[in-house]
Amino acid sequence: MTIGRKVIHVELNVAYKGQKDWYFGSKKAVSQYLSKEQLGIKYSTLRNINLEKYDYENALCRIKQGILLTAYTPIHIDESNL
Repeated sequence: MTIGRKVIHVELNVAYKGQKDWYFGSKKAVSQYLSKEQLGIKYSTLRNINLEKYDYENALCRIKQGILLTAYTPIHIDESNL
């Protein structure tokens, strides 16, 4: 049972739109919201980095992957209908 979702945390060294910390659900989403000039890395390169094992860091940002914990509802089986 999965009770979490992948989250990619981007920490910019220089704030963009008033914030340094950005959170995304995919590498593709990172590239759609932040430019290669802001990140210092192109999507095609980021796509090939295994963020599950390694954080990525350069002069402009730090990118790491984690798990966003979520609540779950146990499945209840109504045995009277069986």
